[in-house]
Amino acid sequence: MRFYEIVVEQLDLAAELLQKQHPMESRLALILVDNATEYALHRFATDYFKLTDARYGCTLEEKRAFFRTKGKVEGQHIKPKIAFARKEGAISADQAMFVRYAHEFRNQAYHAGRTHDPIVTELAAMYYTLFCEMLPGFSPRRMRLKSNATLTERVKRHMPVPAVIMPGPSCSCEIALSLLHILPQVECEIAVALRAALADWLAEIDEVIDYLVRNDDSAKETEFLIQDTQYRNDLWAGAPPEGFMFCDDGSGDVAVDPSQKAAWEQMHENMKDWRPNVTAQTLERWKRRVDGLISGDPPGILLQKYCKLVAEIEPFKKMIERRCAAFDQYIEELIDDARDTELRGRLESGTQ
Repeated sequence: MRFYEIVVEQLDLAAELLQKQHPMESRLALILVDNATEYALHRFATDYFKLTDARYGCTLEEKRAFFRTKGKVEGQHIKPKIAFARKEGAISADQAMFVRYAHEFRNQAYHAGRTHDPIVTELAAMYYTLFCEMLPGFSPRRMRLKSNATLTERVKRHMPVPAVIMPGPSCSCEIALSLLHILPQVECEIAVALRAALADWLAEIDEVIDYLVRNDDSAKETEFLIQDTQYRNDLWAGAPPEGFMFCDDGSGDVAVDPSQKAAWEQMHENMKDWRPNVTAQTLERWKRRVDGLISGDPPGILLQKYCKLVAEIEPFKKMIERRCAAFDQYIEELIDDARDTELRGRLESGTQ
């Protein structure tokens, strides 16, 4: 009974938080659903090993293999738990894929402060729905019975009517249906949210490129800007070494100490086989792939496609934004210098 208490309490609270339709509450809902999922995966594995421990394996090597698997699955990491539940048929391949990626989003929100505001509500709602679909497969194989009278009100409203609950898939199905009934309707499907978030990213990249091509003389034209930005990023891979310094014109060009000329030439020689990862054609391919995120895809496949696109787009987005920030800083410095010159001129005129 403790199994149902833990997961139902968290899912009911997650549904309440999702009612707010706000990123902060939705992140908390995502964390709650993920915690319930990880607990259910762990409980499924520990139940299995408790029931098979005494009779499993006939040879010493089989027993060693059993305990190696047991130690890995009952450890702190979720991936072995997901793989074990998939192997035992408790969850489908797509459900396993979704949980793997959704758990990473939870980790980013909880540990790294990445908010994922544009998609977090739809993601949490989809995770909630998926957990309810998986719940019958996680039904406890054994547990102590408990009277409904001792349950919390939040849990009690989702439990079947009889005073004593019998564990099993039938009980889990009733609970899952009750939990799904209180899940609020989110603004859009997860595919729409994922597509919109990536489309906004690509629109921001286009806007930055257009701004630099129009205003930064060193940008020249779109294809040159895209490749030059990557080349400079890869050439330095951080701050310039001793004897080198960036020019203060916002271009990203480098002023080289004469004594370091040979080293500068060697750096470029080392890059002679360099090829850009991103071109103007790459941007167009990204747009087509974003448009390909459709509602008909299974949730796990959708999240996998989204994460792959993020992994490809985000590094270039950061590069081009850094270049734009450097150019903007250069413009601000020019403006400040012009103001200082004008002010000095006025002061000198006033003293004459």
